[in-house]
Amino acid sequence: MTQENNEKTKDKLRIQRTKEGTIFEIVTAILIVILWIIAIALYNKLPDTVPTHFNLSGEADGFGSKSIVFIMAGLNTLVAILLLTTAYYPQTQIRTPFRIRNNRQYVPLIRMVRCLAVVCSILLTGIVIRISGNPVGTYLFTAALILLFVVCIFFNIQAYRLRK
Repeated sequence: MTQENNEKTKDKLRIQRTKEGTIFEIVTAILIVILWIIAIALYNKLPDTVPTHFNLSGEADGFGSKSIVFIMAGLNTLVAILLLTTAYYPQTQIRTPFRIRNNRQYVPLIRMVRCLAVVCSILLTGIVIRISGNPVGTYLFTAALILLFVVCIFFNIQAYRLRK
């Protein structure tokens, strides 16, 4: 397929709201609300200076203001909105390591960005929990980081297989 034909195919792609997409949006919204509740609940309990970076051993090696919990919650909200919006404009917003040859390839890529919105919310929640000193945050962060790579690889393989 030539680039010209590929551009014409992209123009025909219209993403409609689906039950699956709505479920991902609701789950992401719930996770965002949970993170904001955690950030608000922790803020007054945290010391003025909190760990903001941890080495591979789990020891704090960077410190900053406790307002970082609100920065993380705000960052989570922004990233989630961007990722969920991207699902409705995949032909212009999603980049792949391979050429998109047909619109069917966008289906797994749309699922990928929706999954990434959930995974990023879990990841940032893990960071905020870890900042509070709770080791559960480390496990959440680690699991979400691994899941982030798995999701990207899995859905890119799925999209690549649909190239024919």
